[in-house]
Amino acid sequence: FYFGQLAPVAPNLRDATNITASERFRIATLNYAQSLIAIDEFCLAQEQFERLLAFSPNPAVEPTAVWVGERCEQAQQEPEEPTPEPPDDDQNGEDDEGEETPTSEVTEEATVTPTP
Repeated sequence: FYFGQLAPVAPNLRDATNITASERFRIATLNYAQSLIAIDEFCLAQEQFERLLAFSPNPAVEPTAVWVGERCEQAQQEPEEPTPEPPDDDQNGEDDEGEETPTSEVTEEATVTPTP
């Protein structure tokens, strides 16, 4: 975030390791895009690649950016799979109308012991 703000206004500003703000921005943006790819967030990764390539064209990165853009388009075209509902197997002791269904299990009645 901060390198994105600093790199355009002070691209040659160097830190203690002699790396420029521009280079820090490129490294951070590329690493962030790659981490988004790893979790299948292709559209968010595409935004990062667009930001990176707008700041500084890089022929080595462009093929990956194109691939990510294609994956983003595919993800937008595919309908999301609905979350399957759990089967209703009456495990909660109620039928569809909310009435209790009898169980075949024998249950012991609780005994009440009066306290003196």
